[in-house]
Amino acid sequence: MKNRLILESFQIPHDTQRGQAVVSDYPKSELAHSCWDLCSASDDVLAGYDIVALNLAASLGLPGTEGIDPASYFDKLDDWADRVKHETLRHMYRFDPQSNQPPSEQNYGNSFGCFCCYFLLQVLQQDCGVIYNPARKFDPDFHDPADVFVHGILDEKGQGGTCASMPVVYVSVARRLGYPVKLVQTKEHLFFRWEDPCGTQVEWDHPKTEFWIPPDRFNVEGSGEGIAFYDDSHYTQWPHIWKESDFEHKRYLRSLTDKEELADFLVQRGECQWELGQRGESLKAYYFARQLAPDDPRYEWLHAYRSHQLDRRNAEQREWLREINEQSRLAHAHRESKQLSLPTIPQPVKVALGTAPPKDLPPGTPIQYVSPEEAAPTLPVGRPLRVAAGQPLPTHLPPGTPVQVVPPEMADPLPPVSVQPQMHLPFTSAEQAASVSEQAIRIQEGNRRIRAQQSLIQTLRLS
Repeated sequence: MKNRLILESFQIPHDTQRGQAVVSDYPKSELAHSCWDLCSASDDVLAGYDIVALNLAASLGLPGTEGIDPASYFDKLDDWADRVKHETLRHMYRFDPQSNQPPSEQNYGNSFGCFCCYFLLQVLQQDCGVIYNPARKFDPDFHDPADVFVHGILDEKGQGGTCASMPVVYVSVARRLGYPVKLVQTKEHLFFRWEDPCGTQVEWDHPKTEFWIPPDRFNVEGSGEGIAFYDDSHYTQWPHIWKESDFEHKRYLRSLTDKEELADFLVQRGECQWELGQRGESLKAYYFARQLAPDDPRYEWLHAYRSHQLDRRNAEQREWLREINEQSRLAHAHRESKQLSLPTIPQPVKVALGTAPPKDLPPGTPIQYVSPEEAAPTLPVGRPLRVAAGQPLPTHLPPGTPVQVVPPEMADPLPPVSVQPQMHLPFTSAEQAASVSEQAIRIQEGNRRIRAQQSLIQTLRLS
């Protein structure tokens, strides 16, 4: 009675010879292990688990499942089953077993099983709030596990379910009542089926009730607004028209076993993880789904297809990284090989005020007029500057000027070093003196601009 691989189960002993189902008290449930432990469980062990327990186990670890409360969920399902039981008994007078009206898509007719399922869905939808999430009616999305697994319906903050989770809740409550129902797959859709070739004896407590339901088989559609009993051919056209391959694999419209139910939940888990970017984990879910349903070619194809997508994506990322690395390498090599060339401004030649500049200056050479002691020495062309031994070099000698030490009689004439000479300017009139003064001011302003430009160039080089 109390298997605890994941959750304590709601076991219903079956008498296969007479087709009877006896409903007893259900033990409370607790969360224990992951769904991966169930993948190796035997058929007998899996048969003891509530379908909601399997569905919750498959959802563990997904975003939004951190705060799920399985115990409260199972208490809620027990309460819902009691409410369905009382409403079914209260409206039992509506069913006429002697009626000649056969069941139709919208009417339970003279089928007692359809009558029970009709009030099962009516109570769950109208009284218990089992509804389709309005945000997903026209925008299906696997990013949110609450739209795919039953906690989106059973949680107090849930927004409702979809066709992936609503039939699971219906089946869970129906099995609590002793109804012989199975989960069924069609193309991108789930519904449930009443399948009982032998008839079912139902026994309820509180109040004590016993009744027999004749053999029957019909489909129940409740993933939306209302209740319908469609035949199998309807699902070959809705919600998607089948292709030839959908007929060939013969996996649709089959009543699922317990292992196949868990395999379907694992595939839903894998699709959620794939959409959330957890692609490695999604392949794990597909793999275990294949182990539970090894004869299902859909799961084999899905596993291979997703694996191919992941391999191709990884190859594209590797190629993208290779291109980025190659571009970085080329850019680095380019920076290493090409030096940043900035325009250079020649150093001004310092000429003593009142003297003519050298005649051999290159065109465009800037000239700075200074006092005689700051003026650059006039260097001979084609040879180094000759300096007498012990004589100090001029403080304003241009950098890199070649110097040769010679005897004093062979030394080149140099301007005085520390003498402050008198300025003797050959001015002949006050107007000429004023003109020279203005010229000196312009020269100083030009020198200031040259120094500012040199400072800017130096800053650019450093940056």
